[in-house]
Amino acid sequence: MPYNVILEGTGQKGSNHAGIRTWTSLASADNFPAWSENHKHSIILAHGVSDEEAVALVQKTTMAAYVASAIKEAGEDRNVLALKLANISFLAQREERRVELASALQEALGDLLNVPKL
Repeated sequence: MPYNVILEGTGQKGSNHAGIRTWTSLASADNFPAWSENHKHSIILAHGVSDEEAVALVQKTTMAAYVASAIKEAGEDRNVLALKLANISFLAQREERRVELASALQEALGDLLNVPKL
């Protein structure tokens, strides 16, 4: 049975962007100590969890983290940013995630355009 590990990026070199959660499956728990040594720049949120628990934890990645990651990855290329934001919108299928995404976009765009916060 696979041994699931859930990571959260810190934004440091060797890690995903800050706040982005991912999961991976190791062959067994015996592989975890050596594997974790190579992932010190990420936060290990959980290990040894079921597939269902892993999916639930990854789904808790905030829309703000996805938007910040998209902006960072796109750099100055607004076409790439538009594509990445379109992809993120597919994650926001439930109403509460759409509201969260709208809020994250509003804040990120305000920061990009130097619009003062109200």
